[in-house]
Amino acid sequence: MNNPDIKLPEMPLILTCNINFNIPESEISGLLSLIRTAKKDRLIRFKYKEDLLRGLLGELLVKYAFEELLNIPYQDKDFYENEFGKPFLRNNNLFFNITHSGRWCAAAFHNSPIGIDIEEMLLPPYEIMQDNFSLPEISYIENALPADKKQAFYSIWTLKESYIKMTGKGLSKELKSISFEITKGEIIPNLPGNTGEKLTLHLSNPDNNHILAVCFNGYTSDTSIRKLTSKELLANTLHI
Repeated sequence: MNNPDIKLPEMPLILTCNINFNIPESEISGLLSLIRTAKKDRLIRFKYKEDLLRGLLGELLVKYAFEELLNIPYQDKDFYENEFGKPFLRNNNLFFNITHSGRWCAAAFHNSPIGIDIEEMLLPPYEIMQDNFSLPEISYIENALPADKKQAFYSIWTLKESYIKMTGKGLSKELKSISFEITKGEIIPNLPGNTGEKLTLHLSNPDNNHILAVCFNGYTSDTSIRKLTSKELLANTLHI
């Protein structure tokens, strides 16, 4: 049963954090000791410090949200992961998701399934569109102005990723069968089987080089995002 003191968010809680890659090595081991064991064991296998820090700060966003905003204990025993690696809480109706790329990490929390994806907008791999994008999506990208083409590509890509992460089924879903139309600022999903799902889809840019997409069941016009710096996140996590 749910703890009656838990504050399940009726509106999605979305947090982002700009990553400081200069956190001293001497502090990282202490921060790793604060997160769940399964996540820590994966992170310490990373070869590069930047990859470790992205995953670490993403998990610390979860810890911060649980303890400081939602009144949920952050404990190893309360977590489990499905066959596709998506984390869930035992005996709790809170849904959450984590993402990181480039200089940002982000996490989303809601009382219904939610997915979030952030991407650093590097040179787009346009060659993957034929196998992964629908014909309307390809047309949308190809018809974009040259200055807008990168944003168009990553808008579609992050929307697909956020939807897949919301379902929790990983890449078992064929990306080409999940299609999104973006017109006049409105995002219209075209999903396999015409499921009739009521989805809210949100796109934003935390900075000029990154794009964020959020997808969740239900409808709300409130998709506000709380931004934290690495310093603020660590201060709240360590209570300093």
